[in-house]
Amino acid sequence: MKNNQLEYRGKVSSIATFFESSQGLKKLEVTIVPIDSLDNLKIGQNVRLEVLIAQADNVPVIERKYLFSKEQKHYVKKLLDGEVLTIPVQIGIQNALEVEIIHGLKVADTVVVDSAYRAQD
Repeated sequence: MKNNQLEYRGKVSSIATFFESSQGLKKLEVTIVPIDSLDNLKIGQNVRLEVLIAQADNVPVIERKYLFSKEQKHYVKKLLDGEVLTIPVQIGIQNALEVEIIHGLKVADTVVVDSAYRAQD
């Protein structure tokens, strides 16, 4: 159980070759073969589905708005001792909202949007 809800495991068996796009998010048809018994589910019942595509642990993840690119390189503005520094970073796993930083930042670093000190720890 997860958050007082039932949790089932399954394996993605196929993904449609077409998708609908809206607000930067993509909707596509996915077929999942259950690993666990689905006895508690009823035909026609709605479910919430989360598909784990990739996962990384112990690396910083920032909102995309904190990342900018110049000449095919990625950067963030890092707050260090009251000063805003432009730091080159290497990105990893990403989605429409967040980006994993695999080199250039530590989990405890603070990044800002421009010099506005709107920080994200």
